[in-house]
Amino acid sequence: LQQQEIADLQDYIDRNRVRASTAKRAHSRILKLDKLERIERPHAGQKPPHIRFTTGLKSYEQVLDVEHLDLVVGEPPARKTLLRDVNLEVKRGDRIAIIGENGVGKSTFLKLLLDKIPKGPGEIYWGRNVQTAHYDQEIRELSRSKRVIDEIWDRHPGMSELQVRSLLGSVGLTGDHVFKAVADLSGGERAKVRLAELMLEHANVLLLDEPTNHLDLMAKEALEEALLDFEGTLLIVSHDRYLLNKIPTRILELTRQGAREYQGGFDQYLTASRLREEREAATAPAAVKAPSAAARGKARRRDEAQRRQRIGELERTIETLEGRIAELEREIADPVIASDYLALGARCEELDRLRPELSEAIDRWTELSDGAEG
Repeated sequence: LQQQEIADLQDYIDRNRVRASTAKRAHSRILKLDKLERIERPHAGQKPPHIRFTTGLKSYEQVLDVEHLDLVVGEPPARKTLLRDVNLEVKRGDRIAIIGENGVGKSTFLKLLLDKIPKGPGEIYWGRNVQTAHYDQEIRELSRSKRVIDEIWDRHPGMSELQVRSLLGSVGLTGDHVFKAVADLSGGERAKVRLAELMLEHANVLLLDEPTNHLDLMAKEALEEALLDFEGTLLIVSHDRYLLNKIPTRILELTRQGAREYQGGFDQYLTASRLREEREAATAPAAVKAPSAAARGKARRRDEAQRRQRIGELERTIETLEGRIAELEREIADPVIASDYLALGARCEELDRLRPELSEAIDRWTELSDGAEG
């Protein structure tokens, strides 16, 4: 599927980049193609990964209670409330998928539950014997400067080299891959290293943020089967519709107005959500009188000016971020910096922070540019 997407993007670029009327839209595809991280293809004859999550302690029945929680990010004066009055009750064995539009705070919500960021108003109560493990979609838990084998070994020094290599082999990392630096791995390979670590944590509550991102089809299927077989409790943020239909027993939708719960998987959520919208539309008050043509024209001109101004700001932001990222990549490749653990780590951390910012800016630029041409 991704190879087809790449082919379609390239075809559009080749056909339209030299035509003045479509050059801007072609450029947006170029940006999208450049930032698209290729999902690794499984090698011919490659065995599917073996993933299995086991629990240590058995948690009590009541796993988590969230009461009247506000999701607040940033510091004054830029402090912002993303979500208000979120309530959630989680029992042992629940498999809950967390969905919502981009930017609503799904990933931040997981971090807030784990006390990784400061909490706003509201309460979070974890039950007794709960042991949590977190998969971050940026896979920040891994040390990019370490070798793959040392990433596992340093966390579990009691394991033998044979045991570590056997574990990595079970998720599809064999041969010289185990001696590579984490920074030199593909996104899919880094994901497999982190999944191997989760297998060793024996947590009874898994909080997973976009766990199927970057994985090839065989790895996705192996992960889905592992999650179905898992005897603990799951909280999953995902855009993967197949996973959203196969894994969860409940859907928690986060919106700007709060949170709503739905029983079942994603298709049941779509049906229930559509029925709710129809009921709300039927009981909504009559629409107010439409504005005049002159007022509409004035509003359009104002919106267009604001759109053009925002596009200019985003282009300057993209240029600055791309320049800094290129500079950091050159510095990381410098043997002097590569041999300095602290200097290398600082640059890798900055690179991990800037890449999502660039991706978000490009997405917004593309939306605004395409919106004017549609």
